[in-house]
Amino acid sequence: MLIAGTSDAEPIGFKAEPDLEWAIAFDESPSCYVLEVEDPSSLKSHLSDIPVRVLGKLDNSNEMQWGELNLPVSKLTAAWRSTLDW
Repeated sequence: MLIAGTSDAEPIGFKAEPDLEWAIAFDESPSCYVLEVEDPSSLKSHLSDIPVRVLGKLDNSNEMQWGELNLPVSKLTAAWRSTLDW
C-alpha cells in the first residue's frame, strides 16, 4: 500500500502499533485479510465475534515507522523494485 500509494502530491507513511510483532504482521494464517479502513471501531462493530487487530495507522510522513525501524518509503520502493530488474 505504501509503494502504490506514494506520490509527490500526497505522501503516505505507516506507523505501526507499539506492540506489533513481525511474526503477527507477516503471518500467513488461513482466512486472514488486511483491510485499510478509516474507523477501526466501526469495522469491529460490523464483524461482531470475528477478531480484529489494528496493525498501525497511515499518515503523510512518507516513512515506515515500526519500533526502531524508520525507513523512507522511497528506500522501500527501490528495494522492492530492484528485485524486478533482471
